[in-house]
Amino acid sequence: MDPLDNFQVIINHLKTRRGMYILESNSFYSLSNFINGYSIGILNETKKDIIKDFHSWLEIREGKRFSLNWASYILQIKCNNDDEKAIKLSLSLLSEFITNLKEHNLN
Repeated sequence: MDPLDNFQVIINHLKTRRGMYILESNSFYSLSNFINGYSIGILNETKKDIIKDFHSWLEIREGKRFSLNWASYILQIKCNNDDEKAIKLSLSLLSEFITNLKEHNLN
């Protein structure tokens, strides 16, 4: 299976069953660490830096550049430090990003 397909499956599982993957399932910090770690596995396997690409995609989508990393931007700027909102938004944005990559054959 393609690493992006696997990543999408994991994201879908995180939307419904976070506790199976991360210990502190209500912690955005735990979720972002899990996602960053998973992306390192993709980088090691494919040499594709999915998190760097996600950050660039997010800047384009937002119509501005930002110096914060993707997780800090979503938590602090987009969700006003609300962990649950940041978790839901991050998973939604990651799904949208992966769908966009696949639709445009950029994976």
